[in-house]
Amino acid sequence: MKIYLLGAGAHARETLCIYEDAGRIKEVAGCLEQPCAQPGRFIHGKPVLDLNELTRVSGEVRLLSAIARRCART
Repeated sequence: MKIYLLGAGAHARETLCIYEDAGRIKEVAGCLEQPCAQPGRFIHGKPVLDLNELTRVSGEVRLLSAIARRCART
């Protein structure tokens, strides 16, 4: 199973720190943005991808919201 964080801002960075501190950073495959502002960027070693890239991922995927701005979540 692959975990992707929705968002690539400060909240996503903090969420990745929590996974890292818990020893579970390998479970996170990357961060998703719509649209991806800076293709090729990495956060804590995880790629930042455009949300449309998710259609190319095979297998089971879990999404975890890492978006702090309320207006962006709706």
